[in-house]
Amino acid sequence: MIVKSSTPSDVPPTQEEVSSLMNTAFTAQTSQQSLDASYAVSTVLINSVGFRGLRIYGILDEIKKAAADKKDGARRESAMNLLGALFERLPPAQPISEICFLVQAGGILAPALDALADKGSVVRESAQYALDALFTNLSPEAM
Repeated sequence: MIVKSSTPSDVPPTQEEVSSLMNTAFTAQTSQQSLDASYAVSTVLINSVGFRGLRIYGILDEIKKAAADKKDGARRESAMNLLGALFERLPPAQPISEICFLVQAGGILAPALDALADKGSVVRESAQYALDALFTNLSPEAM
């Protein structure tokens, strides 16, 4: 069950809670379930540790691994859904997150661009969603 709080929490989520949400996103049966779980991950981050959670919980590393999974198209699609949800929600709430996405650890833009050339149309559509969300929400200074 996904619970949404409208007020930030002083208690950061545990690694297990974030991993469970990410696992739900990666193993969802439908694209909409994956997207809902992805939004839940972004909401948990915004309402607790913010952009720092991207590194603390290894979210960007997991997305990179999933995006490079050549055998599982659904996992690649889910990685792009998760990336899109983060691109859509974090920069407006915390502009410093742009640095995490574009600069830290080599950035996360390359896997999204690679996914545009994926053989699966759902992966390409999810990658397009992620990139559209990123460029819609980037500040002019980040471009």
